[in-house]
Amino acid sequence: NGLESFPVFAAGVLACELAGVDKTIVGKLCTFHLLTRVAFNVLYMGFANNTAGLGRTIVWALSLVSSCQLIGMAAMKFTYHP
Repeated sequence: NGLESFPVFAAGVLACELAGVDKTIVGKLCTFHLLTRVAFNVLYMGFANNTAGLGRTIVWALSLVSSCQLIGMAAMKFTYHP
């Protein structure tokens, strides 16, 4: 699962870097993404019940949203020039 989510995350980080997005916001989103990935792995390795499955789904979705947010912020920076 981590191999599937990493390319989206990496693309978001690189796009933000190229677009010049505020590094504080990017850093917070990156930290959030990494924490959700750690939570996913803890739930995957440590628990085997339906509640843990729901928890994994939620933290996976949050990690995907954070990666998409990075891409969205970069896109807005590229297309919006005040």
